[in-house]
Amino acid sequence: MRHHPDHIELVADEELVYEDNWALFDQEEYPDFFPEDTRSLRSYTSEDGHYRTAFATRESTTIDGVHEPTGICLIKDEKVVSVTETIPVDKAIPANDGSVVAIGRDATKFIGFDPTGKLVLEEEFESNAGPITISPNGRFAAVTTAFPDNAVHLYDINQREYLGRKENPSTTVVKFLEFEQVTDGYVVNTYDIHPESSLASDVDPGRTEIIDRIPAAPISNSLELDGAGIVVEGETWHHIKKETMEDVSSDLRIPGVTLDTSCGRVIEPLHADLIFQEVQQARQSQYEICSDCKSGLLSYPTEKVEKQGHKP
Repeated sequence: MRHHPDHIELVADEELVYEDNWALFDQEEYPDFFPEDTRSLRSYTSEDGHYRTAFATRESTTIDGVHEPTGICLIKDEKVVSVTETIPVDKAIPANDGSVVAIGRDATKFIGFDPTGKLVLEEEFESNAGPITISPNGRFAAVTTAFPDNAVHLYDINQREYLGRKENPSTTVVKFLEFEQVTDGYVVNTYDIHPESSLASDVDPGRTEIIDRIPAAPISNSLELDGAGIVVEGETWHHIKKETMEDVSSDLRIPGVTLDTSCGRVIEPLHADLIFQEVQQARQSQYEICSDCKSGLLSYPTEKVEKQGHKP
């Protein structure tokens, strides 16, 4: 995908074409969006080259005083196939199936459309939302945020689902991201600077390398950090919930005392190899957490989660 948009000339008749980047529209079908027989807009192209977007970053008025609204046109093979009037957008990117994601000019709203132009995704952020991308097959979308959130948010457009938030491991914000197809689906690659940026040769080469690779799949929240850990006959520890620990006496290693673990086991501390009174101690130990406990501790958000800044 190009780092910067092209400009495209939309015309009502092919005789009006005077540059290479152009597409035809039906003025009778879209009279409000095309009050005159030409309109110049910004544009991005899908990976396979069949679809393009044409979008207005702000409302405008023609020389004759005619109002031109904001919106997104979807173009297939040099012909406008849909027009959606919407908020002013700073970027609108098409997939190979004609799905589109866009970011509002005010950098707070992220929106997505199916190939018919129907709105299927609308999300508003507290932090400024920046670079966006869509998978070539049109299924997944991702958007980055600046501080204080500084993360990548992932969506399944087809299912209209929020897949989660992945915090940016870098101390800077993500400047560019793109989907890459892998054996079992897609991953999102994030960058500190676009590899093809004109600035790439002037910065540390490490800044053009991939920062993070995020699978296009549900993203879990962190493990819970309360409770205790217990090791029994092995190299793994089991998680004990905080409320479970509060229900037993301080002396765990006496006959008859049992603890219910997060994976459903019932363990007698009397026979434990090791007991961690604080779960952080277990996580920092040489032992791995029981896989069943771990899966039970993970949660998957269904609504957007965003880190908030500290308020004075």
